[in-house]
Formats: sequence, structure tokens, C-alpha cells
Amino acid sequence: MIEPLIRVRDLCKVYNPGENEVRALDHVDLSIDKGELVGIIGHSGSGKSTLMNMLGCLDVPTSGNYYLNGKDVSNMTDDELSDVRNVEIGFIFQGFNLIPNLTAKENVELPLIYRGVSKKERDYEVVIDICQDYTGALVMGADSGERYVAQLIVPAREYIETTAVNPDYDPENEESMESPTVTNKEPVPFDINKCELRLWDMEV
Repeated sequence: MIEPLIRVRDLCKVYNPGENEVRALDHVDLSIDKGELVGIIGHSGSGKSTLMNMLGCLDVPTSGNYYLNGKDVSNMTDDELSDVRNVEIGFIFQGFNLIPNLTAKENVELPLIYRGVSKKERDYEVVIDICQDYTGALVMGADSGERYVAQLIVPAREYIETTAVNPDYDPENEESMESPTVTNKEPVPFDINKCELRLWDMEV
């Protein structure tokens, strides 16, 4: 029998144990196989976020067991859970949860730093991720990453201007600074086909 990717047995999460306790998860059983796509729905306060925090190894259960890839992660330490998250889990938060004093690139490569990846390899992996996300294709082989420098050029944002009558304009008010018309600018939807990817072979 193939072990499920995720197996939860009798999982409970209780906040404020005692007289005013809140039982966010009450003896939950769940199995998810590799390659299976699962959606979790429910009313506000039904425990969806709590369950996702358990599955994402961001929190630990009050009782019960959670097996990820056959390994019981229910009673791991914070450091052990951090290692599991770094290798096994990709978690997209409802909020951005970015580190404000880091650039976008530095936020993206932060997990690679924790994984011990060198700066040269980090720069290459981040570029590859960007190329895959924006072009849908891998632009260079993994064994050629030492040779190439890549630059993704994104054109300036374009706008469409429209002119409309200014409702605040009063032609009888000679002291008014309002113009008879107003100009509205609407951004043009982003078009990846207008981006340009440049590669330089450093061995040429």
C-alpha cells in the first residue's frame, strides 16, 4: 500500500484550555495522496486556517498525529519544523508576509539561503524561476548556469488616456481654477510578449 503524502489522524487543536476553551479542530482525520488537488472550504471560524497552519507545519496540534511523507511531524521542535518547511512545503499566505527591508529578489531567495545554497547558485535559481514564470519555458540548461547572465527587460507601464467633462467646472465662475474637461488614465493590461529576455554567454 502506498503511503499518502499527508495523513492526519484524530487531530485536535484547542486554544485557551479550560472553561473558555476554543476547540478549533476536533478529532480531524484526513488523507491526501501525491498529485491530488484538494480544496478546503467552510464557514468563517470553522477551522480552515488552523488546519492549514497544521498542514503547513506552522503550528503543532494539541493532540493527534500528522504524517508528512510518512514522517510524524506532530511533536517536532520549532527548528525541526523549520527544516521540514524549507524542504517539503510551499505555503502561499493570505497576506504577502514579506520582509519589508528586503528587496523582492532577496525575499524570493531567502529560503535558498536557509538551505545553504551559495550566492552564485541562488542568483541562477532565481533567474530561472523568473524566466519560467514569465515565459513558460526554461531558457537555459541546468548544466550551463555557470556560463550565462540573464536579464529580463520589462517595458514601462502603458496607459490609455480618455477625456471627459469635468462635473466640477462652472463656466459662470470666473475665479474657478477648474478645467472644462478632465483626463483619466487607465493602465493597459500587462503583456508578457512585450518583455525581452537577454542572455549573455560569459565564455564567448
